[in-house]
Amino acid sequence: MRLAIPSETSKFRNLLVSIMDITTRKRAEDKLRESEKRFRQLTEVASDGVAVTEQGICLEVNRPFAQMFGYEAAEMIGMPVSNLVAPECEEEVRQKMLSGYEKPYETIAVKKDGRHFPIEACGKSFPSGGRMLRVTAIRDITDRKKMKAEILKVQKLESLGVLAGGIAHDFNNILTAIPGNISLAMLYVKPGNEL
Repeated sequence: MRLAIPSETSKFRNLLVSIMDITTRKRAEDKLRESEKRFRQLTEVASDGVAVTEQGICLEVNRPFAQMFGYEAAEMIGMPVSNLVAPECEEEVRQKMLSGYEKPYETIAVKKDGRHFPIEACGKSFPSGGRMLRVTAIRDITDRKKMKAEILKVQKLESLGVLAGGIAHDFNNILTAIPGNISLAMLYVKPGNEL
């Protein structure tokens, strides 16, 4: 809205005032700030690591994400995701990020001290303020992998036990026949004859 106000005390004859209602914009900004605050609170209470990236660069990470890699959260801001992934997995992870892949997948991550560990990652790309960002949640699956290996080992041992039991049963059947055959042979041997 524009309004012309005559001026009697000024050198100018008229003063042009422009007034615009920005209530809607202010409400939208408040809602955005509130939404960002809720997002930060959610990521801080999550036990999974959560990172927000833009073109493969960390913009925000929660405490569990930083701890998983052995960093402080502030150290990770501006860090390329490629620094956190094993070299043999970099290309696969890069392709998943670029293509907007949204299903969980497993890969190998690298801690600050250089140790490798398995993770499960799942991300989603979204537009924000004219930029394309990606939020990714990761979970250290070292314990899950160890448990799977133990279960496989137990299953192999069980299979071996069943196999050994079967062999013992078959061997026992053979041994059972031997005394019967010896008794039968003794019937045909005359006393005093040596075999």
